[in-house]
Parts: sequence; structure tokens; C-alpha cells
Amino acid sequence: DDLIRASTSEMLTGSGYLVVDAACAEDALVAVQTTGIDVLVTDVNLPGLTGPGLATQASAILPQVGIVFATGDDHVPAAADIPQATVLAKPYSAATLHQAIAQVAARQAGTVTTPIAETTVEAAPTVDVDTGAARVPE
Repeated sequence: DDLIRASTSEMLTGSGYLVVDAACAEDALVAVQTTGIDVLVTDVNLPGLTGPGLATQASAILPQVGIVFATGDDHVPAAADIPQATVLAKPYSAATLHQAIAQVAARQAGTVTTPIAETTVEAAPTVDVDTGAARVPE
């Protein structure tokens, strides 16, 4: 939804991330193809192409892209099939959003991090669909 996406984008830009906003999964895929992104932050339940479907297609285009699923669902079975994915429970704070992105970035770098307290799926910046996403600042 537009309000959640705007709020998440604001949290991320306020912390120095470069954010590419996309109102739907199809627009996000265009951004994945044309913009160098590090992390994709997406809701699970999107109209049309689902968040896991988007993540799968984005990973096929950019295999190194990190994925953060932001969701109110208790369980995201598809996330277990995407090793670079982290699940962030809604509602989330700026701190847990940043922690999720840091966890994904650490996984990309091959370092180990502690799991996010709000993570709902045991799993091992930048497009926004229903939440926000960002390119990891250098």
C-alpha cells in the first residue's frame, strides 16, 4: 500500500540509503533490470505477481540481490526456498528494518549475523514494492 511504501522509503532515505520506489512487482522488475540494486524489500502478498514470485524473478536477473520479505503473515514458506531472504514481521520499526537489511548485506558478504528478533521464518539496496528498499550505502 502507498502509505507503507512511503513510510518505509522515508525510513531508508533518512538513513542514507538510495531508494528506488516501485508501486507494483512489474515496475520493480524493470528497476531490477535497469538499476544496480543490493536489496529488494517487498511484501509477500502483492496483487498480481506475489512477493516470492518477484523475489524469484529478481534473483534470476541479479543472483546476488538480497531479499527482505516484510509481512504480517506468520509463515512464509517460499522464503525457505530463497537462501538470500530474510523475513521481517509487520509492523516493524526503522531499527528492525535496518537490521534486516544489515542481515541480508552480511549474508551477501559471507559474514554471520544474529537473527532478527522479528524474523518469522528460519532462513539460513534496491527496489520497493509494498514496503521500501534501498541500495546499501557504501
